[in-house]
This record gives sequence, structure tokens and C-alpha cells, in this order.
Amino acid sequence: MERVVILKVGGSVITEKDKPFTVRTEGIQVVAEAIAEYSKPLFVVHGAGSFGHFLAKKYGLSRKPSNVKPEAVSEIRASVLKLNSIVVDAIQSKGVNLYWLQPYAFYRDERSREKLASLLMKLIEKGVSPLSFGDVIPTEDGFRIISGDEIVRDLASLLKPSRVVFATNVDGIYRNFRTDKKPIQEILVEDIKALVFRPVRDDVTGGMKGKLVETIRIAEIGVNVLFTNGLKKERLIKALKGKDPDGTLVKGRVVA
Repeated sequence: MERVVILKVGGSVITEKDKPFTVRTEGIQVVAEAIAEYSKPLFVVHGAGSFGHFLAKKYGLSRKPSNVKPEAVSEIRASVLKLNSIVVDAIQSKGVNLYWLQPYAFYRDERSREKLASLLMKLIEKGVSPLSFGDVIPTEDGFRIISGDEIVRDLASLLKPSRVVFATNVDGIYRNFRTDKKPIQEILVEDIKALVFRPVRDDVTGGMKGKLVETIRIAEIGVNVLFTNGLKKERLIKALKGKDPDGTLVKGRVVA
């Protein structure tokens, strides 16, 4: 069996991030069609976009554990589950068989995580694509946001995929978003820290900068990471297949 590919679909692809609780229908359809056309072992993770980030900011919830009101947790979870249902329905309508997983399944304890890795590989071997999403999870100190990017990093460590693909609403990674018109074609891990990022307003998980923090960790375990425009189907399919991307390749370090 081919090694699995992990696809992270950014919230900017499937929602209008400046409009609370608004789906980006054309983006969802592009992603669904690309996944169906790829038709090889795949694990899909999607972000919460405007269904999660506005509420998380409203209630002061971030990636750090905090004691928030029960109604805040309930409202945020209901919102991200609504988006997840829309995304799952769109992908399955294209004939893709999905197995929906709550993020908390990855973070109960180390033993459950090891068992989960075995379960996930069995699902993939049987032709079922696991899918998860950014969410709110309980901790010993309250609740916190678990970002889709963080889930992807932990999955990469568990599953050792052939590559990770980040689908965003831009063409790749830019050395300086203020001046550059074209993305970087290829970049090494050690060069990422010199990049200049666009400020984020309502993204409680750090926007592109947050993605690249996790990208460094993924690349350091020897996995290549591709950034591409998830609103352009042919580019997304190309990235999933591991061909020279119309985007940015972050080369994984050679692990001895």
C-alpha cells in the first residue's frame, strides 16, 4: 500500500474568514473534487475558519488552556461541528468514503494515541479516508483550542506520511508578503524564520505563521510539506500527487 498523504484544508479555503459563519461554497467543492480525483490513501484535516475563530476570540479561548464558561465551549463546538458536517457531506457526495474523527481522540493519553495510529492505518488500508478538524478540547486546566495545523503535525509524527499538503487561499509561501508577487518555490527549514508574515486579526491559531511553526516540526521528522492554493483544483491535485508544485515546497530534513 502507498504511504498516506495528509491534507490540511485551511479555513480560508472553506469559509469566508472575514464573514462570521459563512461557508465558501466554491472552495469546498474544489476540495471535494480534488480529493475524489486523487483517490489514493489520504487523511484530511480542515480548519474552523469563520465558524470557530470569531467565537474563540469572543470568549478569549486560545491554544493555551483556560477556564471559560460552559456556554462558550458549547457554542464554539456547535459551530465547528456545523462546518464539519457541511464539509463531510460535500466530500462524500463525490463518492469518497470518510471516517469522521473527533480531535479529542488523539489527545487523551499516549497509549490511546498509539492504538489510534494502528486503527487509522487499518481504515486507510480498507479504502476509508479519516477526517478530523480544528476544535475545542478539554484539558486538566479547562479547555483549549486544538488547531488543525497542530493535529497535522501530530499525525505526521504518528503516520510518517509521504508528504503533507497545506491548502490555503494563496499560491504558497512568500518571503515578504508586502513586496513579493510570486511565492517561493522551495525553502529549507532554517530559512523560514526570516520570512515576514501578514498580521492576522481573528485567527486565534496564528495564521500562516502558526502553520509554519508546525511545518518546521513536520520537516524535522523528514516529511516534505507542500503549500498550494486550495481554491485551484489542478494545483491541489498536483500537490497531492507530489509533483513539482505550483506553490512552495518545504523540504524535510534527512533523518538518519
